[in-house]
Amino acid sequence: RATYTTIFRTTSSMPNGYDDWGWGCNISYSGGAMVITPEEGEYGALSLKRISGYFKGGSIRFDMKNEGKVNVMVENSDTDDKITVKSINPSSSYETYILDVDFGSFDRINFQDARGDGSRIWIKNLVHSTGYADEFVDPI
Repeated sequence: RATYTTIFRTTSSMPNGYDDWGWGCNISYSGGAMVITPEEGEYGALSLKRISGYFKGGSIRFDMKNEGKVNVMVENSDTDDKITVKSINPSSSYETYILDVDFGSFDRINFQDARGDGSRIWIKNLVHSTGYADEFVDPI
């Protein structure tokens, strides 16, 4: 049976147990969402760094709306290895994504302005599961 870790549902600050290791963007909070406002030309990203321990593969679930294309990545900060889990096209309303993470140990989840055009990103309800996406039982 899968184990679920709720990173945050709705938030008005950085989630407990995480630091922002992002770059080229400002983070704010509105309507329970974490709002990423990248700087144009910087390919900015929110990078949620787990302070203690690592996730191992599994899947991630989140709700997102976004003005431009977004790269969702996971990263191991010790080895500097990272992969793009999915590139997501713009959406003017919140969509729910449940994505398999075919990667070993990771302690960072990144949401990046894929085109570097300064397009804003809104995220809420971020959860990690040790199971696969098609077996995800939504705890939100």
